Amino acid sequence: MDRALSVHRAAHFVGVSTDEIYRLIEVDTLTEIDGKVLVSELRHVYPDTDFTGSKMIDVVEQIKDDVLIKALRIKAGGGKAPIDPVQEIKILYRDLAYYQERADAFRALSYDLRGMVRELEVHIDEPHRIKNILSWLDQKMRKLK
Repeated sequence: MDRALSVHRAAHFVGVSTDEIYRLIEVDTLTEIDGKVLVSELRHVYPDTDFTGSKMIDVVEQIKDDVLIKALRIKAGGGKAPIDPVQEIKILYRDLAYYQERADAFRALSYDLRGMVRELEVHIDEPHRIKNILSWLDQKMRKLK
């Protein structure tokens, strides 16, 4: 699934003005959908731009949207925000996916670190220290499963 960035975020990400992005939208080089531009189209128009951080921009934007929605609900309700179960489940699923992705990244990093520590075992005079480190790493990796 292709991600989309707001016109302002897209312009900031590729280092051009929002006017330039709107000009590209007017000449049908980029497509605007609900005030957002697809990252795949930005990649095509600006191939030298690194889009690896765009996922975190999406996460931050979603958090800001959630906070705004909650604040508006509280203001409209005069106190505690009413809970919309469907919206709450969507937010929980999104958060679950984000934390699962982070856990997978930490798990991969832990395996890499374990391999590096095993390589150090050859160069160290006290192998029991390496064994202690490896057992500690194994303990932490079990918690990630």
